[in-house]
Amino acid sequence: MVEFMETHPNLAKGYVKCADAKQTSKHLWERLSEKLNGDGPSIRDMLSWKKVWADYKTNIKAKARKNKLHMSGTGGGPAKVYSFNAVELRAFDLLQINQAVDGMVDAQKFGAGTSEVTQSYHCETTDPSTHNNISDLQNLEELPPFTPPYRPQTSPKCSTARTRTSSKKNLLKMQVDEQMKFHNDFTKILKDVNYNLKSLVKYNKKLVEQNEEKIELERQKLKFAKLKHEYKIKSGRERNNIRLAKLKIKEQMLNVNTRYL
Repeated sequence: MVEFMETHPNLAKGYVKCADAKQTSKHLWERLSEKLNGDGPSIRDMLSWKKVWADYKTNIKAKARKNKLHMSGTGGGPAKVYSFNAVELRAFDLLQINQAVDGMVDAQKFGAGTSEVTQSYHCETTDPSTHNNISDLQNLEELPPFTPPYRPQTSPKCSTARTRTSSKKNLLKMQVDEQMKFHNDFTKILKDVNYNLKSLVKYNKKLVEQNEEKIELERQKLKFAKLKHEYKIKSGRERNNIRLAKLKIKEQMLNVNTRYL
């Protein structure tokens, strides 16, 4: 597995840089699974082999972190160091575990490894001329190492801490006041929105009622037009019947006249 990962370092670190990264990663893991299952005797699927590699990396990182903690500890006694075998060392170099555990190599050059307490202490207690004289005497090994004088008065750090605490309280109070103001303004806006929504609901309700009245009027109008049309048809039939009756009477009168002639 480590040999295969050395030929595919991006896969070992968990990311593949290409256009179709997901499919390429899946294809590589399938090839590795087939190779490992062919060597045997452990037979696993692709997901199981992925978990094996993830656990292997986690174990190596855990050893490196423990070694760093033991080497930097001040409890006394011999440091407990976890050893790496040859394969683990290859994986260690491949995954660059030292950068993951130790961080950037040049971090202390930018002040990341210095202590604020030590820096402020030397700024408060060390005078340049006194420091030069004592360093000369220490070079002659005539005096013990220089120890700073005892100062019982209040340290500037305490006042600085108090100032920071009071400023934090003021900032917190300002933040709470701003939040209260925001919530009050937001509540007023919500009330206005609620009122407008209620007005809109009432207006829509009236509009619906008016539309229903219009629809009812249209229905009555259609009903009246239907009755009117039926009446016209009926009256037309009656007129035709009357005309037929008149024609029959005229015909009878003509028949009578012809008989007498």
